[in-house]
Amino acid sequence: MDPERRVLVADMDLHGIVRFTPDLLAYQWLGDDAGWSERMPLTDGLAERAHPRPPGRFNGPHSVACGKDGRIYVTTYYDPGLHILAPTGGLVTRIDGAKSLFRFKGPATGIFDARQHLLVTEYALHGIFSFDAEGRFVGALGGGRDGFAQASGFEPGSKAGFFDRPHMAVTMKSGDIIVADTWNHRLQRFSPEGRFMGILGGSKEGWRGADAVTPQSSAPSGFHAPVALSIVEDGRIVVTDWGNNRLKWIDAEGYLLEIDDSLGLEKPYDAQVFGNRCFVANSHKGEIIVKDV
Repeated sequence: MDPERRVLVADMDLHGIVRFTPDLLAYQWLGDDAGWSERMPLTDGLAERAHPRPPGRFNGPHSVACGKDGRIYVTTYYDPGLHILAPTGGLVTRIDGAKSLFRFKGPATGIFDARQHLLVTEYALHGIFSFDAEGRFVGALGGGRDGFAQASGFEPGSKAGFFDRPHMAVTMKSGDIIVADTWNHRLQRFSPEGRFMGILGGSKEGWRGADAVTPQSSAPSGFHAPVALSIVEDGRIVVTDWGNNRLKWIDAEGYLLEIDDSLGLEKPYDAQVFGNRCFVANSHKGEIIVKDV
């Protein structure tokens, strides 16, 4: 959601960004250098299904985030990079890491943390990369090391502080960072500085120590490839449990509040809460479900 309370959605296969008006009655498209399109109306909550599009400015946009100044941050997966755009849609800069200490290989999502650093979850490199709002590299988390260090040596692993194709990192009210460690079927929690604090998943509820075992599970306490997280104002956390086609609502201590498997989800990629509404990307069906929370 941008400062004007418009909802933005990255469409990976159509290679563009869709922006909905706050009342969800119209939308705009951004996919080439021309900036945002004219507003197009929604009819009964549905947009006409778009025809396939070739890549334009974006090739596989995987996520979109908005800064406090209205700038837009888009990660692209097929042509790995981070695009920083003006609110009008014009390009400010593009970062691929070719001239830095790292090179993007498969950036999944970018989410701002409590310090207004963009946490880019590098799915293919098994790490969390931190950038300031201007796109300057701050450091990276992963490889079993505490803290945001230089971006090298991120092998996949299941021990504490290692990741296996993580998909999203978000910040709690406390400033702690939670990572959806997707193919380890767990969440990991870190301090704002990147110090390991606990693991969630497997056969037990609540955050546990470094020796916690978290196999793929459809049990109420378990996960099957969690991909996304959102923190609600009241402290609740909603987890998009991709492999189980469900949303899990937990409290800050990691205890289950609710399992929502009533939405007919098929491979959901994201669920984000803005105010009193939850926007769920039901990806396999090509739809966004809007639910009151």
